[in-house]
Amino acid sequence: MISIAMATYNGTRYIREQIDSILRQTIQDFELVICDDCSTDGTLMIVEEYAKKDSRFVVYKNEINLGYRRNFEGLVYKCRGEYIAFCDQDDIWLPNHLEVLFRGIEGRDVSSADAEIIDATGKSMGFKLSDFTRLRYWPQQPLEQGYTYFYYRNPFPGCNTMYRKSFLQKIYPIHNDNIQLHDTFADTMACVLGKGIGYADEVIMLYRFHGNSVTAGSKKDSQQHPMKCLIRKFVSGIGSPRFRYVKDRVHYCEEIYSRRFSLDERQYEFVRNAREYHQRRNSIWGRFLNLLFDIRHYRKIYNV
Repeated sequence: MISIAMATYNGTRYIREQIDSILRQTIQDFELVICDDCSTDGTLMIVEEYAKKDSRFVVYKNEINLGYRRNFEGLVYKCRGEYIAFCDQDDIWLPNHLEVLFRGIEGRDVSSADAEIIDATGKSMGFKLSDFTRLRYWPQQPLEQGYTYFYYRNPFPGCNTMYRKSFLQKIYPIHNDNIQLHDTFADTMACVLGKGIGYADEVIMLYRFHGNSVTAGSKKDSQQHPMKCLIRKFVSGIGSPRFRYVKDRVHYCEEIYSRRFSLDERQYEFVRNAREYHQRRNSIWGRFLNLLFDIRHYRKIYNV
């Protein structure tokens, strides 16, 4: 059985459309585990309405507002399936969503696929997620996949991704409160500590792109040419508005060390190099060394 983990908060505008799309999946052996984070609209009433009609629905309500990261972390331990598909409340799944992700996770800890971008009204915006992320090359070896996550960006949103539950239980809950995105952290750890990420070049979701999305900023900012990104990293230090990305990766390294995850020699060296790379961003000489590193590993970092 597959568990679908949906975190909800004030989602009345889109949630029926999302739930209806889940019910049309080609794989019907699933449970939909929903945890509402103290919505002030009718979201909880809507999901409870569905739950009365379908025994596959399991609905929880947080006593206090936890925020989307903590809500998703808690959902993992409420799911019964060995495979967990994260789900936002405002997208639309195509019927093949679970099928493609389940096929892609074989031998991996994570699997993801492509998505079509739609606007707030559900109208196609004429491009796919892969057009945004410019994903042209995806390595098979987990540590090589980690170059993209540590030195560039997250190409796969959690709402379009399936995880092995045993892996998520290994890394959740996240101890470092400075780490904001549960899904990016999980993907990164799958590359460094786990069996990596399987990717299918198939559209399996309509990804809603609107200003009210929790991660809308990251969606907008993800379209960037690799060479422009390389130059930007060279000229900008701690004062850059993108420096949060750098601090996030340093926090990832700190989390690995503080949790005492078991690392082999190659994994340890990879994490040590990543921490040193981001820590030296604050000096011209450090950014020059990073530029040489980026040139040397250009294909693996920028997926070209």
